Amino acid sequence: MRAATPLIMKRFRSLFGAVVTSSSLLVACGGDIDLGNDVHDGGDEDSSAYDAHESTTDTSSDSSSGKDGKGDGGAESSVDAGPDVLSEAGCCTVPPTFAGVKSVDAPTTTSLHLTWNPAADACTSAAAMHYEVFMSTSPSSVDFTAPVLAVVGSTEVVVGGLLQGTTYFVVVRASNGCGTMDVNTVIKSGTTTSDCTFPLVEKIFDLHCAKSGCHVIGGAAPFPLIAGAAYKQIVNVPSSEVPSMPRITPGDSSKSYLYWKIVGGSGGGGDAGDAGDAPEVSITGSIMPPSGAGVDPLSAEEVATIKQWIDRGACEK
Repeated sequence: MRAATPLIMKRFRSLFGAVVTSSSLLVACGGDIDLGNDVHDGGDEDSSAYDAHESTTDTSSDSSSGKDGKGDGGAESSVDAGPDVLSEAGCCTVPPTFAGVKSVDAPTTTSLHLTWNPAADACTSAAAMHYEVFMSTSPSSVDFTAPVLAVVGSTEVVVGGLLQGTTYFVVVRASNGCGTMDVNTVIKSGTTTSDCTFPLVEKIFDLHCAKSGCHVIGGAAPFPLIAGAAYKQIVNVPSSEVPSMPRITPGDSSKSYLYWKIVGGSGGGGDAGDAGDAPEVSITGSIMPPSGAGVDPLSAEEVATIKQWIDRGACEK
């Protein structure tokens, strides 16, 4: 058996922008297996390959190698170790026995914690077993040629740098140090949490705007701001007063007409907000909610909540 690979600290960055730091060696490798529609263990290969260590089959015949389990041209085994045949390099030429990903949970708004039980074969120690993580936001588009990250000797990992409030589909595969990989298609999903503050914004609209005769269905205002309907009426929707500016521009309150209708602008007669935040166009009409309408004006804290929600991307949930 080959000497154990030294464990070192590395960082591995995927196409997702995910970053992981591990005390185990991080490696990148790929496969060419397409994820099928059915979720099961073992992929398309003969399931006997996964239970080989319990078999009593004679190993004097040609061995198998590679990810697709096809023959290597008749190379004979150098060690009589049951079906887990050793190559000349000291690696098993059949995939490890591995049950796939066990659990996926979300410890933060931008990360997922993955766990699995150890893989095993007859010639690779637990500390030298490699695990590759594949992820996608769709269960049918997991790319086995592009692992998000890989670790050695660990049965858990935290994948960071993910999007908030997003569901990811995860497959974990095991391989020995020579790259003989299992092809399980066990897939589990996990959803990152979200700190979206739109529910607070909806409450502000409900308290100050969604009043009888105003921003309600059939009211005098051009659009409703009632709970459950407000988001689709304001985000990336052109203002009826100034069509060149959306009511809400995600990520930029200074280009959100509704924000300027609340705080006032160069044409609204109110406070234009922080220095440097002057709107690109003047607002039409009065500040909202209008004075004398029997509705309390927004507090500074409520205005700040709306501004922060817009500037953080105007999430919906």
